[in-house]
Amino acid sequence: MWPHSIAAVYAAKSEEAVRRNAIILPFYQIMLLLVYFAGFTALLIKPGLKGSEVDQSFMLVVQQHYTPWVLGLVGAAGCLAALVPAAAQILAAASLLSRNLSRFGLPAEKQEQRTAATRLWIVLLSILAFGLWVFARTTLVGLLLIAYSGITQIFPGLMLSLRKRPPHPWSVAIGILVGLALLIVFAATGTSVVLGLNFGLVALIANTVVLLAMDIVLNQVAARRLIKNYANAGM
Repeated sequence: MWPHSIAAVYAAKSEEAVRRNAIILPFYQIMLLLVYFAGFTALLIKPGLKGSEVDQSFMLVVQQHYTPWVLGLVGAAGCLAALVPAAAQILAAASLLSRNLSRFGLPAEKQEQRTAATRLWIVLLSILAFGLWVFARTTLVGLLLIAYSGITQIFPGLMLSLRKRPPHPWSVAIGILVGLALLIVFAATGTSVVLGLNFGLVALIANTVVLLAMDIVLNQVAARRLIKNYANAGM
């Protein structure tokens, strides 16, 4: 569902490359087990940490048991490891915004204008992402839950677009906006569980319901308009 992952599919040299990556890339997730083990070990050595302090557990262990230059290397490696995926995500999001918003009259029709608009969006998205971290003050796990809950809002529209009659574009857009609005409210109020369900799942359900309802309404409006145009043409 991530835009930067889809961009990699578009850049593939052949269908076989896409199939091969679909088989091999999931094994990359095994590497995350090492991260989990390191984090759990750090929490055992530094128990009692709460809130955002949990994210500092590994660095605190390194600071306690290693020399300062090792701590510097670990911190630098962590920054680089974070910048690579973050850069890809921000670049993909900025490209999507500059390309799609140009249809609404924003100055990004020519390639030079679109490039300038993409650069501007990169700066704005970076500031917004940093602001989310500063004001939310949540843990990395919390930020990941917010991110995955947000990107999952694309799922209903994507799956329904595979039907013989895809949903109306505006119904998909409105559904996504409703889901994102709920996520923003839940994140701002610190709500993680609603009616016994994960807040992301609640937003996804609301997104789907609104999408289906708006699709029916918009298709009926389009059908009536088409009938009216035929009637006017016959007269």
